[in-house]
Amino acid sequence: MRRADELLYIETDGGCASCGLRDSRALTIHHLVQTKPKNENYDNKIILCHNCHQCHHQGKGPTLKELRCRPKNFAKENIMRMYLMAIICICFSPIDATAGNYDRYPPSLTVESLPQEIDIPGYIRVIRDVKGFKATITNVRNATFFVPDGRKLNTSCKRASAFNLFCTSHPGECSPVVIGSCYGGAGVDLSGKTCADFRQKDKSNKNLAFPLYTLKEWSQIVAPVPPYVMVNANWFNINGPPSINFPHNSPCTEIFGYSVNAGREISPLDNPDTQAGEKLDVLLILASESDYHRTDLSILTASQLEGLYRSRKLLPDSVLYAVGGFILAEGGKVRADSAMAKAAKPAATGARSAIGLADSGDTMHIVVVQSGKNAAGVTAKELALYMTKVLRDTDVLNLDNSGSSQFLYNDGHSEGYSLPGDDDGTSKAAHRPIPNFLSVSAPSGYRYWSCAFSGLDGDCKTPAYRDVLNPDLRK
Repeated sequence: MRRADELLYIETDGGCASCGLRDSRALTIHHLVQTKPKNENYDNKIILCHNCHQCHHQGKGPTLKELRCRPKNFAKENIMRMYLMAIICICFSPIDATAGNYDRYPPSLTVESLPQEIDIPGYIRVIRDVKGFKATITNVRNATFFVPDGRKLNTSCKRASAFNLFCTSHPGECSPVVIGSCYGGAGVDLSGKTCADFRQKDKSNKNLAFPLYTLKEWSQIVAPVPPYVMVNANWFNINGPPSINFPHNSPCTEIFGYSVNAGREISPLDNPDTQAGEKLDVLLILASESDYHRTDLSILTASQLEGLYRSRKLLPDSVLYAVGGFILAEGGKVRADSAMAKAAKPAATGARSAIGLADSGDTMHIVVVQSGKNAAGVTAKELALYMTKVLRDTDVLNLDNSGSSQFLYNDGHSEGYSLPGDDDGTSKAAHRPIPNFLSVSAPSGYRYWSCAFSGLDGDCKTPAYRDVLNPDLRK
């Protein structure tokens, strides 16, 4: 991190300049005046959390004038306290063997194309015509994670308009949610509406609360710090009016399974996939008890997590981020097809996305296998065998399949995107809009002042919990 950018964090006491959130994994640098190329002058930048960043761009958060004043106010209030805290840490605090882990073990992100042929030791055949991506994040406990909370975001005006047009011409299938058009057309301006404004419902009369965007569109909304990767997460409701080509022409949907954004529950654990009635398993990203600037990662079944919550071996407040999926392998052993979730369609060959953990949670692999032209795809078992036998992952979570499987990476200089795996309703290949994702960033030099922010005012403390990576807790 450049020295000027470090000073930005010092100005705001290591937190968001708007709401004060101090989780460095959820912070980003916002440019006050948007220009092309970007104006990188110190006075044109400020620290915001992802949520405040999104709200500001949509005109729902602090104004530009307010943001210009906040750094100066923060600096006056906090600069002396920060130096005093640093002196206290240096002079009076015991040496912490885990302190400075980020400096000694920074996260590293590499992205590679999958080999066209995969030979898995002991498997009955060589898997051919493979296309896709593999991301490897080492020292992933020091990486930066993000899961969105889309409930207050504006919906896609294009999809809202398409939904209204469809419902107007198919009154027997649905009703227009809000009569209007995009950007100054006739009726209500749909460009500033959230899912709460639309009050769209599914076939069971349940409110659809989450906006739909492709992963590429999400990357433009959230703007993670490069280098980063993004991958789809959680199953979701794709059962809209049968001839509308849902979800391509719909503004909103519902997430299935557990999802947590910066400590806030977005979708509850007890929210099963409605088609198969199965609860989704979970990837947990937890605040580390030993070092505030690190995380602990674990893949657990829904029942295991429910048991930990009931016994209070784990408290929900310790969960920073979470996404849902279905476990394909645990403890290095691949589940039999009969033991895999029906929603994962274990015997089907096609596109799939998955996350794997290796080295006791210190290494993460994100794998997306594509299907389509000259790409055969894989079964759930083949993906799990590749990740356990070749990548040496011990636990593997299937994030979704078919058109929902998407992958995007950005190294700050170039960007790559998985091939479109869906049909947009006009016989054209398209990326499917999705309501949830996980991003993982590995920026250099992102952690600092860890001693001064070690919880002297209580903001950095997290509830105590036992090591969830301990196999005894899986019983």
